Amino acid sequence: MAYAAPMNLLTYTLVHVLCVVLLTGFTFQAIAAPVEANRRRLSITTGVLALLLFVAGFGALAKGEFDNMGWVAVKVLCAVVLASLAPLAFKRPERSGRLIGVAVVVLVLAICMVYLKPF
Repeated sequence: MAYAAPMNLLTYTLVHVLCVVLLTGFTFQAIAAPVEANRRRLSITTGVLALLLFVAGFGALAKGEFDNMGWVAVKVLCAVVLASLAPLAFKRPERSGRLIGVAVVVLVLAICMVYLKPF
């Protein structure tokens, strides 16, 4: 019986970053044009991307050697907020300006956590 080879850190990281980029793009699409006809497709797409984002992120975390892990909690919170913005854009289209602001702040915070790892 043949088993699949385990993924390495680079593969997990690439999948994680690709999911972040795609999730960001679909989220901004949902905020910019919350057309009811696209609601189901965008909700499913952002949900699947969020799931892959978490699986790849925690897979990379398991493969890597990190000392301080406090920044991971902040990144998980940022990912949850980013994943929830697309469905929220359909429920409250009048708040698109605030949602874009929240998305930008969450993305900047997540990027800072990756590179600075303050705690």
